[in-house]
This record gives sequence, C-alpha cells and structure tokens, in this order.
Amino acid sequence: MAGTAKAREAPQGTCLGLGVPIDIDSIGDGGALSTSGQHRLGSLGFMALPEFSARDPRGVSGNYGFLDYQLCLRWVQEHVAAFGGDASNVTLMGQSSGGTLNHAHLAAPGSEGLFHRVIALSGAPGSPKLSQASKEEQDRRIWLPRTGCAESSSVLDCLLGLGSVEIAQAIPEIYTREDTTDYPVKPGPSEIPWAELLHVDGVTIAWNMEEALAKGPYAAEADGPPPSSDHGGGTVWRRHSAAAGVLQQ
Repeated sequence: MAGTAKAREAPQGTCLGLGVPIDIDSIGDGGALSTSGQHRLGSLGFMALPEFSARDPRGVSGNYGFLDYQLCLRWVQEHVAAFGGDASNVTLMGQSSGGTLNHAHLAAPGSEGLFHRVIALSGAPGSPKLSQASKEEQDRRIWLPRTGCAESSSVLDCLLGLGSVEIAQAIPEIYTREDTTDYPVKPGPSEIPWAELLHVDGVTIAWNMEEALAKGPYAAEADGPPPSSDHGGGTVWRRHSAAAGVLQQ
C-alpha cells in the first residue's frame, strides 16, 4: 500500500480498490511495495437511505465502501514501514471503479494526508455527482421495493432483519433503461445513465469532482496543467452527448 524503503526517492506504488482484474506484477519491478485493499460492495457498500442517515454519526448514509478504503490508508500510515514501505510517499492506483474511488479521495477531507499521488486508470472524473438527497431518493425508489421492506411500518427494523443473501438479491440482475445500475443518474436530455458508486454527502465526500479538481485542497498541488475536459472523456460525454445528438433517449 505504500513505497518501499529500498527506493525512497522514486515514486512509490499502491494498488487499492481495483475495479477489474489487472496485472500488477510489474509494479514490484520498479521497487514499489504493492498491496490491494478490499471494501464493501453493492448495497452493503453504497446504499443510502434517510433511515440510515438518522442513526449514522456522520448524519448521512452511504459511501461505506469508501470509508473502508480510508481505513486501508490509515492502516498504511501506521503499519507499512514494517514491510519496508514509505508512508510519506503513497501512491493510489485503481482501474475502473478503483479509478473512481481514487478520484473521490481528492474530494474527501478524511483522506487528506493519507496519500501523495493518484493514478486513476479509467473511472471518469464526472463521478461522484449525486447529492445526498438524490442518492437517498434513488435508492428508495429503485432498491428498497425489491427488499420487501418498502411498505413496512419500520423500514429500518425490516432491513436490519434481512440476511446478506436477501440484501444481495434485492439488487436487480437485469436493469431496465430507468434502472441502468443500482445507483444511476436519472436518464434525461442532459444526462446519461451512469453507475454512481459514490455520492457527494457533504461529509465523507465534500465536493463533486469538478469542484474538487478546480478548487479543492489538492488543486494547487497537482502536477502539470490544471485539469480540463480533455482529462476525462466521460466528463465530455456527460456534458455534450445530448447536444451533439449522440445519445438517443
């Protein structure tokens, strides 16, 4: 999860939250110590409902899988030296959903000081984008009815009584246009259906990515020119596909 003491002056590597399997063996060839972290997935990792927000110390719900990732990074700071790593030179690397998670660390106050570089392989910087209220509304509309708890007198008690298999089975196997993913952006003339693993809850993730890259705590530290629309094809697609007639509703 962090750089090795063998080459402290060289960029060091971390592999966490990979979206799909990729070969990371070559990372070790460059003198970097590589470790893969695990986080909660699906409903257990990212579901947001007002009932959960009411009892969460943060005052919000969801982004649980991202909190797991932050815990991995805190572990790095405390323990990686014992494995020959350099906790002062930590690089996050993730592919697909792992890239999305790595982008989100740039917008997360609780991640400050836990890493020093980010390599995001795919995972468009347009995500996360949904607000807390939008995320809760979509999970209540799309996911909750499939649990059998939507009409319960106590939604929270009903959900807490479900087993892990029942929770997993509530995620649709085949998505309609409206239910493109378990956490979608609502289809419309200016949006495309998009898998929103994360959302801007204002606490765990404080800004959307455009705000974070433009004026967040790491904007002034970024290597190279300031980020632009050329840095994320997904962002361009989101902004301009409907106007260009690319997306057919």
